[in-house]
Amino acid sequence: MRETWTQPSIVIATVSALMALLALLVAWFSHRHNVEMGQKADKATELAEAERQKAEERQRLAEARLARMERLGRGPLFFLSNKRFESLQLPHVWLHHTSPDVLCFNRPEVPPDKLLKGAPVYVVIENRGKDALYATFQTIGSVATLHMDVKINERHSGLCVLEYAFDPEAFGTRQILQIDFLSSNGFEDTHRYAFEHGRRKFFRVEPEPRRATALQQKDGVRQSAQNAAV
Repeated sequence: MRETWTQPSIVIATVSALMALLALLVAWFSHRHNVEMGQKADKATELAEAERQKAEERQRLAEARLARMERLGRGPLFFLSNKRFESLQLPHVWLHHTSPDVLCFNRPEVPPDKLLKGAPVYVVIENRGKDALYATFQTIGSVATLHMDVKINERHSGLCVLEYAFDPEAFGTRQILQIDFLSSNGFEDTHRYAFEHGRRKFFRVEPEPRRATALQQKDGVRQSAQNAAV
C-alpha cells in the first residue's frame, strides 16, 4: 500500500530536516569557535612566553652591563698616552721622546731595520682607572715588563711604560699582556690587553669595555692625524 504524504507531513519533515541541518551548523560553528579560541589561547601563551624570555634576556643583559661596569670601575684602566714629554725616567734608563725605540706621541712604530733583535722597545701608556695595591704581569708571545708611574724630572707623571724585547720576526704580530691585580678596595680581577709588536697599538680585550674601546679608537685617530700633520 503506497504511503501518501499529506501537506502537514511534508512540512513536518522539512522542518525536522532544517532543524537537523541547523543543529549540524551550530555544532560545526561551536567546534570551529572552540578551535579558534584554543589557537588564540595557544598564541597568547606563546606570546606571553616570548615576552617572558625577552624580559629575562633584558634582565640578564642589564645585570651583565652592571657587572661589567662594576668590574671596570674597580681596577686600573690603561690607554695609550698622548701626553707630551721630553724624557721619562725609568729605574734603569732615561727615555727621550725622539728615541727610535720609544713608542709615544711622537712615533707610531719602531724602525724594524734599525733595531737589533733583543733591543728594548718602550710603549708609553697611562692609567685612567683605579690604582692597584698589588699587580702581577705576564705576556703571551713575548717577555714584557710594565713600569708603573714613571717620573718626569723626578716627579710622578702618571705615565706607565710597557717594555719588551724586540723581535724582527714578530713585528706587527698581536701579543697579550695579562694583569692580575688587587685594587685599593680589595677587589681582585684579571684584565688582558693586546698590543702589536713594534707598533703603537695597545687596547684592552678582556673585559671588553665599550666606552674604553671608543676612547682608545678616538685616541688612535687623533694620534694618526697628528702624525700625518708632522
